[in-house]
Amino acid sequence: MVFIRADANDYIATGHIMRCRTIAYRLAELGEKVEFLVSDEESTKLLENSGIGYRVLGTDWNNPDNEHEIGIMKAILGNYSDTHKQKPRLLIDSYLIDAQYTYKLRDYASIIVIDDLFEHHFAADLVINYTLHYDMYDYHGRYGNTARLCLGGKYAPLRQQFSGVRPKPVRSGDMDVLVICGGGDTLNSLTGIVRQIADMHEICNNRYHIVAGAYNPYIDDLRDLERKYSWMTLYDNVSNMAELMGQCDIAVSAASTVLYECCAMQLPTIYYIVADNQKNTEKCFVKNQMMIYAGDMRCKPDETRRAICSAVKTLGSKPELRVHMQKEMAKVVDGNGALRIAQKIMEV
Repeated sequence: MVFIRADANDYIATGHIMRCRTIAYRLAELGEKVEFLVSDEESTKLLENSGIGYRVLGTDWNNPDNEHEIGIMKAILGNYSDTHKQKPRLLIDSYLIDAQYTYKLRDYASIIVIDDLFEHHFAADLVINYTLHYDMYDYHGRYGNTARLCLGGKYAPLRQQFSGVRPKPVRSGDMDVLVICGGGDTLNSLTGIVRQIADMHEICNNRYHIVAGAYNPYIDDLRDLERKYSWMTLYDNVSNMAELMGQCDIAVSAASTVLYECCAMQLPTIYYIVADNQKNTEKCFVKNQMMIYAGDMRCKPDETRRAICSAVKTLGSKPELRVHMQKEMAKVVDGNGALRIAQKIMEV
């Protein structure tokens, strides 16, 4: 049995539950039972029609390491152990959970942690960091023989739809451009990008596919813009992202797991930062001109939006650059990372 502790809302967005949901499907394929443990009803939106079981803890998502939640977790994990005469596994994916949380629960479950910040020494049996910049941190030195490690892009937990896909051939002329900003978009990035595109008339000949996530608070503004601009199509809660990516020539995205999906699709990408944990992406995704970094949307939104539009223009005029980017992306991920993680979890 694998319990998964993760949350999603308009502040922390959808990434934690989305990647864990992908791992959960792979665990189920291997015959393992899975159940999500979420703090509140807000976190259930992405699970309601997923076919995966979940339980609402009734706790504070912003302060998980408190006696109330720890007591509930011990009861759930302990009850499973008493009933089945074996410890369950607990997969944790939250930037708000610290080392003490894992030490308090280590006697109740085998602990697996997704950790790309390297801020805590978790009491973990398995530690996962699938980012390309994992080697900035000394995981081997920290954990030694006390925990197994899943490190690097080959463990990127992409949905099965991204396995074995073929890239769209590069062509000249007008482009189909995917524009996406994860599940929350608290900075209202998408509306700003659309307005910047409208101001830069020379790139309005392209077709723009704007994807709003489940927790986007500005969806009504985006619908208004869609009615205004004929070159814009708005998508709400896309279920098959690989299919949509396969129709596009380039992508504009916030720095998230989407970048790894773009690599799997070999979709030339312009990306920008919206959170602290994304700061290190520019050290690896821009290497060898694999992607184009446009800037930090939090502190320089106007400059970042202009850089995005300038890069769209550049990629439209340089198909040879897009071919080069595709070749570099092909080296990073293969779409089987979630299966590799699931297999490692089963070994814990």
